[in-house]
Amino acid sequence: AGKMESQLRGINMSIRNAQDGMGLIQTAEAGVNEIRNMVLRMRELAVQMANGIYENTPDRTNAQLEVAALLEQVTLIASNTRFNDVAVIDGSFTGVTIQAGNTTAETITLSFADMQASGLGMSSTVATVATQSDAKVAIGTMDTALQTISQEQAKFGSLINRLDYSISNQSRASVMTEQALGRIMDADFATESTQLSKS
Repeated sequence: AGKMESQLRGINMSIRNAQDGMGLIQTAEAGVNEIRNMVLRMRELAVQMANGIYENTPDRTNAQLEVAALLEQVTLIASNTRFNDVAVIDGSFTGVTIQAGNTTAETITLSFADMQASGLGMSSTVATVATQSDAKVAIGTMDTALQTISQEQAKFGSLINRLDYSISNQSRASVMTEQALGRIMDADFATESTQLSKS
């Protein structure tokens, strides 16, 4: 019974760990979604400034101001998206394990890509719309960044599903273990009452 109680407590804590892991992934996903929106806006500006009807000054210069501000904001969000004060999408979150089960073998390893502007290949030299030719190059740069972001979003979805299945499995194990523990520890009231009456 003592061993089973230990197992039950471990299972219940692993469920909580997996739920924390889901919260962490959802936090990272929220940051990446905002970054995606900004990259989409920068791509939109690049497509606009690739059009020959605009002048470098002032049209493309003004558009470049927004692109530069968005690049800074991408890095700011990536650097400051945190879960329990741990940065999750700045490239430093690699090889982190979630204890998603009662035994040491039941772990899920998380590693998230660098979503800063530099990590997405969007340096200020290639993500610029200062000239028509620069804007055309920037479209390809933004497409590559969006592909990286999409891959990361797909990873988030798969990890959330995996943790969700783990929680379901551990929840069933918890119920079964608790029932078995009850059968071992609890007295059969009818049998004990009969014995008491006989005595």
